[in-house]
Amino acid sequence: MYSLKQRMEQYGFISHKDYEYALRCMNNSAAMHIKTLNIEGEPGRRKTAFANALAHALDYQHIHYFEFGLEKKSPVLIQIDNTEKTVDVDPMEDFEKIIIETCALSEAEKTILILDQLHLASFKDHMHLSSFITSKTWNHGGNQYIANPANLIIMMISETEIYHALQQCSFKIWVDSLYQPGKAPEHHELKLEPSAQQWIDTIAQIFTALSLCPTLNTYQKIAFDIEHHVRSADQLRISLYGWVEGISYPALFSDEMNELFASAQTAIENYIGIEEPIEMSGHLADNE
Repeated sequence: MYSLKQRMEQYGFISHKDYEYALRCMNNSAAMHIKTLNIEGEPGRRKTAFANALAHALDYQHIHYFEFGLEKKSPVLIQIDNTEKTVDVDPMEDFEKIIIETCALSEAEKTILILDQLHLASFKDHMHLSSFITSKTWNHGGNQYIANPANLIIMMISETEIYHALQQCSFKIWVDSLYQPGKAPEHHELKLEPSAQQWIDTIAQIFTALSLCPTLNTYQKIAFDIEHHVRSADQLRISLYGWVEGISYPALFSDEMNELFASAQTAIENYIGIEEPIEMSGHLADNE
């Protein structure tokens, strides 16, 4: 049985944290509104990746995604008679359409609605969304559309603070950044011999200097490259840049980085048993 963290990894979201406890809190039976997750974190699309992976990991039958700022309100033509047409002055917005469809699906099937870029929504939309979450009802054109809270989860993503009433009816969760302090894995976690710990620690120093903390899965990819491909400091740079999310390529060539890569190169040589000088920064190291 896979954990929630492992299931989310299968859908592209890799993290040091396990969000299972937060999900249990969101399912609090004392909350009388639609289960709603307010996903916070540093600016960027990592929060969107989190919501998408979580929705798939929960294995809900329907996953709807709506991004504010992209919708276009299309005028609706109304036929008056055989010769005359007029335009509906209040056509239904895309946001309303997806809410109404979500209500219909939630009547009998597990449904998740992801609302992204909520900071681009109008204040009116914030108020209507808050009312929908608490009342479980959406009103449009004299009709009522009722959601089944037993089958529905709403996930909200905003780059700025959301409307106060929305905060009151949602459970807030912080999606971890890539830039977090962490320690190097142990050699046995990578299924390597104890002699590998030296290069693991030196590469961890590189990541610390870059304010990065790669996942175990990323370290596993780097370990494969070191055992099979890396034979120079430049090749190590290419491997790290290729596999590590959030890394800055220019930052790999500072004076501090050159020293750290030289130390890492020495540790790798000792590990794989190279006695001859190997390439460093694209040139053959001179024998003194």
